[in-house]
Amino acid sequence: MAKKKKMVATRTGHETKAGFVSAELKTPDIPDYVVVELRYESPVAFTRSKFAAPTDAASQAETLNNVLAKYDIHALQSHFGMPASAVKARIDVAAKLPAEPDPKKFAKKGMDTEFIESGFVQVIPKKASDAPKIARELNKKGPV
Repeated sequence: MAKKKKMVATRTGHETKAGFVSAELKTPDIPDYVVVELRYESPVAFTRSKFAAPTDAASQAETLNNVLAKYDIHALQSHFGMPASAVKARIDVAAKLPAEPDPKKFAKKGMDTEFIESGFVQVIPKKASDAPKIARELNKKGPV
């Protein structure tokens, strides 16, 4: 006859029939956010509160801002911690790129790692439950 397993508790958790359950599991203090990748050829940048573009591409930024207007947004920020100058500089480079550019071919025109990383934006909503909805809506827009 097999011995019955004894439940063992430790400071880091306890063993159950389903397996080990950690006592150290804590909810991280990181807000939910949406990562938006701007298309290479979209001359759109962002500020802490909205997307921005030069006059000839203003409709692209407006399309994204219309989505954000439906939600209470805490902030927009660079996903890779890029400085504002790099984010703003992406507009000039993107405006000169053809649709579906090849990074290897266009590196000399400024399509380098800094340019690529400057197109990744964190959209941080005040309500975490809004993040999936924002992601779905932004994903349908042309500049993304």
